[in-house]
This record gives sequence, C-alpha cells and structure tokens, in this order.
Amino acid sequence: MQVLKRDNTYESFIPQKIFDRLYRLCNKDKIIQKTKKFSVFTEESVNKESNDKICAEDDIDSVNDVKNNTKRDKHRACTGNLSPLYHVDVDSLVTKITSQICNGITTHEIDNLSSEVCASLSSLHYEYGTLAGRIVTSNLHKQTKFGSFSKKIKFLYYEGVIAEDVYHSVCMNHEILDNAIEYDRDYDISFFGIKTLIKSYLIKRDILVDSENNLILDQKTSDSGFMTENAKNQINADTVNYDVIKSNEDHSETNNENLNQNIQRIKKRLVEDSSSEEHDLNACSPIKKTKEVAKNLIETSTTQNKKTDNIANYKLVKQVLLERPQDMFMRVALGIHCNDIPNVLLTYYLLSKKFLIHATPTLFNAGTVKPQMSSCFLLDIQSDSIDGIYNTLKQCALISKNSGGIGLSVSKIRSTGSNIGISGTSNGITPMLRVFNSTARYVDQGGNKRPGSIAVFLEPWHSDIFEFLDLRKNTGKDEIRCRDLFLGLWVPNLFMECVRNDEDWHLFCPNDCYIQKDVLKILIELHDQFNGDFNLINTKLNSKNFYLKEKIDQSKKSNEAFISKNKDKIVNKNIISVKKSQYNNEKNIIGLHEVYGKEFDVFYKKLVHEGKFRRKIKAQHLWKYIIEAQIETGNPYILYKDQCNIRNNQKKEGSLKGSNLCTEILQYTNENEVAVCNLGSIALPKFIKKIRKNCESPSISKNNHNINTISNLSSSENFLNVDQFIELSNYRHTKQEIELYHKRCSNTNDYSNQITVNNIFKDINNEELYIDYDLIAKIAETLTLNLNKVIDRNFYPIEEAERSNQKHRPIGIGVQGLADVFFILRIPFESKEARIINKRIFECIYYGALVGSNKLAKKYGTYKTYEGSPLSKGILQFDYFLENHEKLIEKNSEDKSEYFNYSKGDYSLILDSYLNLNWPALRENIKKYGCRNSLLVAPMPTASTSQILGYNECFEPNTSNIYTRRTLAGEFQVVNQYLMQDLLKLNQWNFDMKNYLIETEGSIQQINLNPSKSSVSLKDLYKNVWEMKMKNIIDIAADRQMFIDQSQSLNLFVAEPSYTKLTSMHFYAFSRGLKTGMYYLRTKPVACAIKFTVDKENLRKFVSNEQDDSKNTENDESGCASCSA
Repeated sequence: MQVLKRDNTYESFIPQKIFDRLYRLCNKDKIIQKTKKFSVFTEESVNKESNDKICAEDDIDSVNDVKNNTKRDKHRACTGNLSPLYHVDVDSLVTKITSQICNGITTHEIDNLSSEVCASLSSLHYEYGTLAGRIVTSNLHKQTKFGSFSKKIKFLYYEGVIAEDVYHSVCMNHEILDNAIEYDRDYDISFFGIKTLIKSYLIKRDILVDSENNLILDQKTSDSGFMTENAKNQINADTVNYDVIKSNEDHSETNNENLNQNIQRIKKRLVEDSSSEEHDLNACSPIKKTKEVAKNLIETSTTQNKKTDNIANYKLVKQVLLERPQDMFMRVALGIHCNDIPNVLLTYYLLSKKFLIHATPTLFNAGTVKPQMSSCFLLDIQSDSIDGIYNTLKQCALISKNSGGIGLSVSKIRSTGSNIGISGTSNGITPMLRVFNSTARYVDQGGNKRPGSIAVFLEPWHSDIFEFLDLRKNTGKDEIRCRDLFLGLWVPNLFMECVRNDEDWHLFCPNDCYIQKDVLKILIELHDQFNGDFNLINTKLNSKNFYLKEKIDQSKKSNEAFISKNKDKIVNKNIISVKKSQYNNEKNIIGLHEVYGKEFDVFYKKLVHEGKFRRKIKAQHLWKYIIEAQIETGNPYILYKDQCNIRNNQKKEGSLKGSNLCTEILQYTNENEVAVCNLGSIALPKFIKKIRKNCESPSISKNNHNINTISNLSSSENFLNVDQFIELSNYRHTKQEIELYHKRCSNTNDYSNQITVNNIFKDINNEELYIDYDLIAKIAETLTLNLNKVIDRNFYPIEEAERSNQKHRPIGIGVQGLADVFFILRIPFESKEARIINKRIFECIYYGALVGSNKLAKKYGTYKTYEGSPLSKGILQFDYFLENHEKLIEKNSEDKSEYFNYSKGDYSLILDSYLNLNWPALRENIKKYGCRNSLLVAPMPTASTSQILGYNECFEPNTSNIYTRRTLAGEFQVVNQYLMQDLLKLNQWNFDMKNYLIETEGSIQQINLNPSKSSVSLKDLYKNVWEMKMKNIIDIAADRQMFIDQSQSLNLFVAEPSYTKLTSMHFYAFSRGLKTGMYYLRTKPVACAIKFTVDKENLRKFVSNEQDDSKNTENDESGCASCSA
C-alpha cells in the first residue's frame, strides 16, 4: 500500500484509478454506459478488461504504478459474477471522493472513504449500499493476502489459536478445502454485515513482520505449506528454518520505544510460559517449540538492533485481520465436523450461500483450542447459602468469560427479614443481585466481544417482588439498583386468574414453602375429594391419622427415624408443611418454586390457609406495578410457568424454574446440572425460488397425484394448467414428487404436491415464485446434525454444563428473514396468507429437525433421559395444542373458521386439516428408534447474525421503513429496500420522498401513491410494526407455537403504552397459550428530535386526503386498539 501525494500528475491519474476501481465493482462491463468527466472507457476496452478478469482487489497505487500499469493483481475473487449495479453514478461518486482526499492519505483510507460515501448515499438508491459493501470486502481482501486458507490455518495453529485436530484435518485435506473456498461469495455480504464481521467475528492476531512486511512463520514446512514427518523430526532435533509468506498488508510503523516495550513484554511472556513447560525438546509440542523459536528470534533481533542501531528489523503489529468471511465459514465447518470432509463441505456451502448460520459463540470459537460454541446457559441458585450463592456466581463468571448468555432463577432465595443461621435476618435478594450485576459488568463475553449478560427470573409470590421490579428503574439509589441485569417473571396461571378476578394475592418467603412430595400427592387427592375445603381436609387427616399411616407405608426405609421423632407433633398439630432444615432427606421435599399446575395451586392455597404468607395484597395492585415497570424499562419479561412446564419434553426430570437471556430456551436445571443450548438459524428468503419456464402456461401431469379436475380447460388430455385448474383431494397425501412440465420446454422442476398447487406467488416484476418447503425441512435436518456435532465437540466452561448437555442433548433451531419473505412474495404481514405460510414454515422446520434427530438416534442411540419422556410415547408438541383444541375454540368461537377446520371429537380430522406433512409415519419411527435430542426448535432473536446475512431479525415485522444505523464509521440512513423498489417503479422515489419518510418516522400510510397494477395494497404491505395490531402479532406467534417445543423470543410493540393496552395485550397472549408472553416491550420515545432538514411545506404534496382512523382508535383508553381484544 502506498501513501499518495498531490503533484502535477495527481489530478489526471488518481481520480481515473478510483473510477476504474468503482467501475469494476459495479460490474459496469455488463452495462456499457457512456461516462462523463473521468471516463476513458470504450466498449472495446471494457470487454478487454472483462476478458482479462481484472478484479476488485486492484489497488490504488502510486502515480508511477498508474502510469506503468505494473500492479494488476489477478486474485481469484473477481467481480465478473457480481450482479451489475445499474443505478450507481460512478462519475458523481468519484467527484465526491476525490474532493475529500488530502495529502498523505493511504490507499486503505481511500477505500474506507469510498465505502462511507457510498453508504451515505444508500438512502437515494440501495445499490449504493451494495457498492459500499463490495468496496469494504475488496479492501478486506487486500488486507488478508497471507496465502491460501490452509496456510492461514497453519499460521494460526502455531500461534496457539486453532485446535490440533482441526489443523491435522486441514493438513490431510488442504487441496480439497482450498479449492472449495469461493472468496467471491464475500461480495454477497452487505456493508453492515461485513463491518460487523470485521469488528467482532474475524480472527485478529498480533503478528511479527520484518522490515519488508513479511509475515514470519516459525516452522520448516513442505512445499504445500504443511509439516511433513521429516520436518517434525527436524524440529525436535532443534533444527528450524523459517518459511516466509509475502504480505502486502500495510502495517503502521512503531516507534523505537513502543517496539522495545512490545519485545520485552513478549519476551517476558515467553520466558514465563517456557518456565512452566517441559524442557525435553523431544517431548515438546509444536506450539511449545514455536514459543522457543519466537523467543530466540526476539532475542536475536534485539541484539542485532543494539549493534546496528536499526530497531525496525522486526516489528510487532497489533490486531491484524487474518481471516476473510469465507475463511471463517470454513473454520466453523471444520470446527463442527473436523475429519468428516463431505459434511464440512456441505456446511461450508450452506454457510457461504447464506442458507443458514450458526450462533455467535459458534462463529467466534469453532475450530479454536477452546471451542465454546454454546449460546445459552440456564442456572438455578445451587442453594440458599453462602456456598451455594457464590458457587453459582463463579459459574456465571466462567460462562460469561466464554461467550455465554445466562438465565438465572433466584426464586428459592429467602426474602428480606427471614431468619438466617447466625441468629440474624436476611437482606433479601437485592444485595445479592448487586454482586451478580457487578460480575456481568466485569466479565464480558469472549474478551470484550460482547458485554456480559444475565437475566434473572423470579416468581410473583416472592415477598421481595416489588424490590425486584424496581431494580432497572432509572430513579432511586444506585445501591438498590441493578441496571445491567435483565429481569423476568415466571408467572403461574393462578396469579393471572387472581388478577382477572380481582382477588387477593399472597407473598411468601421461599424458606417457609417446603413440603414432602408424598404429602403433596395426598393433599391433591383430598383437595379433589373435598372441593378445596381445607377445613374438611384437615379434619380428615386428624380424625383418621391419615398422614402418619401414609408416611409409614411409603417412606418406611428412608424416613423412619424422622417420622418416629416427629410423629406426635405431626398428627396432633397437623403440620404438613415442613422447613427444609427440619428434614434431612432433601430429595423427598419440594418447594413452591418447584411445582406447577394443580400442584402449585393446592400447595399455594394450603400455605395461605396456614397463614404462612408475609404479606397480603390485591393481585391487581402487583399487576399494575408490573405494567409500570414495563412501561419505564421494557422489563420484566413475562413467561407463563404452567404452559412452559406442561408442554416441555423434559418435564419428567422436574420443574422448569426459568428461561435464558432471550426467553426462548426452556430446559430443566438443578444444582448439579446447568442447562445448555446450542443454536442456529435458517435464512428463510433463500428458499424462495423462481419457476423457470419458457412458455406461457405451466402444466402438470394428472396421473396418480391425488388431483381433482375443477375445470375442463387443459393444455392436453394428460396435462392440466397449474395456475387455475387443479386442486388437491381432501384426504391425506403422502409425500411424493410431481414433475412440472412446460410445453415445448426442455427444463422441468420437481415439486411436492402441496407446493405445486398452493404455493405460487408473483414478485414485484410479476415473475412467479414458490417457497421450497421440502428444502426448508432438509436444511433443518442438516442443522440438527450440525448442532449435535457441536454438542460433542464443544468446550464446556463448567462441568455441570457438560453433564447436562450430554444427558439431554437439547438444540435450538430458529429463523431469520420472515418479514423479507412476505415482502418478496408481496403478502402483508397481518394477512391470512402470511399466517398460513408462517405455520407451514415452522411445521417443516419441526418436521425436518425430528427427522434428523430420529436418524441420529437410529445410528447412535437416543439421549440418556429419553425413556419415560413424552417423545418416547410418541407425543409431539402439537399434540398438547390439539388436546386443548375444543376448549380453545369455545373461547375464540368467532375465529373458528379462520384458525381451524374443526370437527368436534374427531382428532384425526383435526390433524389432517391442520398438518401438511407425513406425521403418522414419523411418529411411528420415533416410537421405534427414538430421538437423539430432547428439544429441537427455539426461534431466537438473531440480532447479530441477521446483520451478517442482511435480513430482518428472526420472525419480527419490519420496525421502520427508514432508520439510522450507527457504526464505528459513522451514522447511515437505511431505507427499506423493497419499498424503495416499489416507489422507484411508480416514479415516486426521490429526495423529497425520503424526507417525507423521515418526517413520518418510516410510515407511508398517508402517502398519496400513484396508481399501481399490483394486486396488493402497498400501504398494507409496508406497514411497520408500530402500525400493526399486537393481536395479529400474538396470533401469528400462537400459530407457530404448536411446532416449537421450547419457546420464542416474542417482542411486543406499543407506541404509546398504557395500563389498559398492556393488560389487554398480556391477557390475550395468555389466553392463546403462549409460553413466552413477552420478551421486550418496545415503545416509542415521548419526544422525538426536531427534523430541521425536512421542509414540511414541500411535503404536503405527498399527503393523502384519506383520514387515518387508526390514530383515533389508538388514543382511545376505553379499549386496546393495539390488540383489539
């Protein structure tokens, strides 16, 4: 890289060089346009450059290099396959860029400047954003010219970064892997995606270079760049040569003082490392040996510098990028599959083509010496004691250090004022949580890659609940606030019923809420017998000595000493509830926080009857306090304890006590097991495909495909027109392939029967599209295999996490880009068609995941706790939904025809009308062979990975049609690309329209649009989430819940929240049976920044005369317009 100076040749050559570079990145050789000020291209010269494959890595060199044209890098990542950018004005760009070039600017800085200028213009046309991404990618490729992927892996291995098994796999298969990598796929990543990767994901290392910027590798290698056995023997014999890879990277000069400090620091570190290692060189690993070589190298260079006074012979360059995105994807694939090269190549292909992506910790750590690839860890406080609390704190620190997010249940911690062992009283949960808050701040995820994050869950009967709800508030003393923790409520159904009926609610200290398990069973039986009358229940127990007899019969061996000692007290005083400290056999007692459903209701009422509560309040008083906290802070999360437990496949292990940081993971945890989940998401827009045809009307074979003719019009006797003239029979279809034929056409496509008939859409250009549901299921199956490999190859920061993960083997599959799917297919998010697509997508994901898990179980066996689980009985997630089908219909009778094709009492008809895939056969296979995983589907937020792939986050609607995104490079306006395409087609996209969107905060509801041939209303299609009814958002979440065996990170959006609106919204989510009632509550600020740059008078021409009735309804406090429920 060169430093450019202004001289007589600058004005002539440097702008032309910038023009050449931008022209190629726009792939203008496919456009052949006449250019203006800087254009010297003719059609002949452009074609010549295209044939020569001049690529994007072409550098902007010194003036002499421009004149002589001596530096034409022909790297393989050429731009010939990039889609052309028709709407980028290269001449104008060059003018803007060159006007900001100053004396002494480097070529690297010119690239950064060019990308930022392009990104700033992306609000005028989205193609400028595409070009910005290509410039950043091109610049990244220039910075990372350290040889092939395999050579980079070799270097990182000897740096102590890459795991040994991954290194050896690369050694054995380096030609295959190097040839498989397609670096030009990096150009498919957006500007913000590539910036995100550079900032946090791609590996950076401190490297040692010589005075000519040569990267030093400290091993004798073969010609292919890998160690042979002979080379290894020479290393052990202390015979070491140096292999040098030429680097064109610009490494900033380091002054003498800093270089000396760096050398001394590394020297000290190496000496300390070597002092703790074995001194037998023959026993040393290559990494240890490399440290010795580096140590000698530094000492030698230091001695030479003293003699020659030339300290720059070697220099240490900090945090140099060594990876490209494709390198990262291949590293992740190797970290997951290692020696399984076919699956390595398949996973790399799916990652690089953006079909799926693994979670952030997997991208961070896969293939490294400590491959901690898990995202979520769920903990319960080990015990209500100093040892238990601080052991849990240490676990949280170790997990956060290794890039894990944490969910922590504290419902068992005694409340303020409770007695403790040293004859004092407890300070409650707040001071304890302050310690966890400080730990989250101090121990970040993966070394400052992401801040440490802990979500804390509490049940609403805990007597410290009000102090808990205040923890994140902006007012109050800092010593009673924990603003870095996230708060969640683990809500039993009984509390919601008490709020609904305006009943009393009682608060307890957990230390007073323990009971023997077998006694609880007796209580439930008597509760049913006497209709909940505890006076009669107590009379029954006392008069017939019922409790003592049952205890002696059931627990004679384990509890005989306890019963004998306490027999009189138990029988005479009828004390059934006992404290944990009174009972030595802890496995036979259970706390209020460990029961759910009917057991919780009975135990809670028993405690109330005995007067064990600390405080009695109105349930609605606490509910109002919860709503106020949500309005102010967006927390607490709401999860429904009974729904989470009843529909969980791990429920035989015990009660679930909380969720994770993002509320989608529901797993069992105890003092000996820390629940873990490994995540990955499927990019849904990749499954939209075009129907390829060369004739006007596609047609389909009528033979043996369960098709009824609904029209006599057909292309021939044996073929029917697909678009209008066929339908599926009403009875169940087995999966089969149907060929879609085209008259006089040689190409055919394969479809399943449901795809052919029900899944044809038209995009903005009127081209026919379909969703490949079969491929979605296959990708879900592949992702299931990948995540199982992650479980086996993962590094676990604590032993309890490994024990739990190997025992239950849960995984979490999610999605991203659902809103993009609806934009592309031109289906409004709130429409019935969108709800159908949403259900079918998640049905395919659940089906594919179960198929993959079933195949793995057939090969490797089931997970350890499979026997006795609901899955072992063939019970699938939607079965829980269908069991309550009739009850749900009665509550929502007005929606009966919309949601279900329901026939009372006919389970098979319900199944056939609601499901599309061959579930009976899969159910039988599961009963026969089992499953490898206890849990499978958990749609997560995908906040980071969605930026990498460039899609809308998870399953959420679009939040705005224009917004500002902040990066280290500055602030950039981003416009909904799909809306921009529509407005461009209507000739309505211009600077004034952009300003109008800014003024309306991304809304187009008042725009006076030109007439369009589109069958869909653009105002409906481009509603942002603030303009949607939360009732519809909750409905679409409830639709997919029946195919989600964990939960989903469901955010709710209310622009102007109020008690009435939020109460209506929460109770509707509760009535629809959601597990996660709310993740975050998103609200709009009370006041917005003044938009000085917007000319409001000029924007009046855009405003429609139509009245917006929704705003009047939104402000009506008598009902919740946001939910309409």
